[in-house]
Amino acid sequence: MELKLKVYTRRQGHDDTYTITQNAKGWLVSNGNAHRGQSDNTGAPVLYSAFGQDLVSYPVNIGDYLESLWDHIQSKKVRQDEAQEYMDLVSQWLEATEKSKPKYPGDYFGDR
Repeated sequence: MELKLKVYTRRQGHDDTYTITQNAKGWLVSNGNAHRGQSDNTGAPVLYSAFGQDLVSYPVNIGDYLESLWDHIQSKKVRQDEAQEYMDLVSQWLEATEKSKPKYPGDYFGDR
């Protein structure tokens, strides 16, 4: 099942759209050519590597939510539209976390 995860980056000042495809091994993560590869059902390592490269702040337990969604898809407890709605909630949570990190004049985190 292919889902979209919108990831707001303060450094770039806009959303990037990640394609997150559920498969038997976990998630296949893709954000264009920069970040692409197989991750486990928590999103590790590719998703967190992408977040690190783009300096994205994210909730420490986001992997638990991705794992839960993966389990629900794997056991066919959710339809495609329901799974996307859940991923949209994760996107909103990511954006709120990224936008709430502290700003410092001239800091390293690329604030706009």
